[in-house]
Amino acid sequence: TYGMATLREVFQRTAQKVYLDIYQHLQKGDTGPLCEHMEYYFEREAGEYKKTENGETITFEVTKCPAVAHLVDRGYEWSENFCLQTKLMNEAWSEGSQINITTEIKGQGHCVQTMRRENASK
Repeated sequence: TYGMATLREVFQRTAQKVYLDIYQHLQKGDTGPLCEHMEYYFEREAGEYKKTENGETITFEVTKCPAVAHLVDRGYEWSENFCLQTKLMNEAWSEGSQINITTEIKGQGHCVQTMRRENASK
C-alpha cells in the first residue's frame, strides 16, 4: 500500500533517530559503535560472520544471518527483499557521513557489509 518511499523513510528514521548514537558517531567517522552493535547482535543470536579490517575499510561477511535463519526455521521462504532492511539502514547511516556502508546480498543468509571511509575531510 505505501511503497518503497515509505520503507526508505521508516528505515532512515530508525537508523538516524532510534540508533542516534551510532549515526552521530558515523558522522564523525567513528565506526566503533556500529561494529560493536553488529558484533553483539551476531554473537547473541548465534550468527556466523567474519570481520576484517584493511586500512580505511571494515568488512562484515555474514554467512549465517540470525534473522534469516529464524524465518527459514519457521517455514518461511527466503527472499532477497527480506534483506532490504539491512541495505536501507546502512544507506541511511551513510547519509551525510564520511563512512559509506554498502550491502551486497550473496544468497540466503549471506551478505557482505562494507564500511569504507570516503573522505576524511568531511
